[in-house]
Amino acid sequence: MKKLTEKELENRFWELADQITEPLIKIAESHTSPSIERSVLLRMGFSSLEAAAIVKQASDKMLLGKGPAILYILFQKKAEKLCMKQEQRCRKEKNGTRLRNISRKGVR
Repeated sequence: MKKLTEKELENRFWELADQITEPLIKIAESHTSPSIERSVLLRMGFSSLEAAAIVKQASDKMLLGKGPAILYILFQKKAEKLCMKQEQRCRKEKNGTRLRNISRKGVR
């Protein structure tokens, strides 16, 4: 170390710093906690109560590691598709009922 120049010493410092922090970064990328997930949900615009409820449900179902924010977004998209299909079904049923009513009235 005594033979290293100032620049070489600085480079060696950053190499060692990278080696030390690499395992921590891997853990941070692959692990989460309820407080981290609540924080993400709060930044997405959820209230504190909503975020806590979403995180609790995810935790109860062992889905915390999947990221409740992402799960919520996926659920919302699926729910929107189901609602759209339900609305289309209701419109078709209403149109069919109207046609039956009109034909009944015309027959009388």
